[in-house]
Amino acid sequence: MRARRGASGSYAFNAGFTQADPLRAAANAGNSFASFLLGLPASGSVQYFPAVSLKQAYYGGYVQDDIRLTTNLTLNLGLRYDVETPKNER
Repeated sequence: MRARRGASGSYAFNAGFTQADPLRAAANAGNSFASFLLGLPASGSVQYFPAVSLKQAYYGGYVQDDIRLTTNLTLNLGLRYDVETPKNER
């Protein structure tokens, strides 16, 4: 399946991976842009919308006839029948 809309995701980078001691947070240690260049995000999310394949069938028929009763009177009669199936997913 292919992903649509937002497949590139959203990522956040902080200085945690580039400071001298990652277990101890120092005020001026590390650089978030350096973490970005290394490809080490602090967090991230990707929305995934799978492609959905739906099928819905519609069948209809119509029968019509003109009946002339007199020279001034003609009946136009018709009958229509429709069937619409529910949506099915493959």
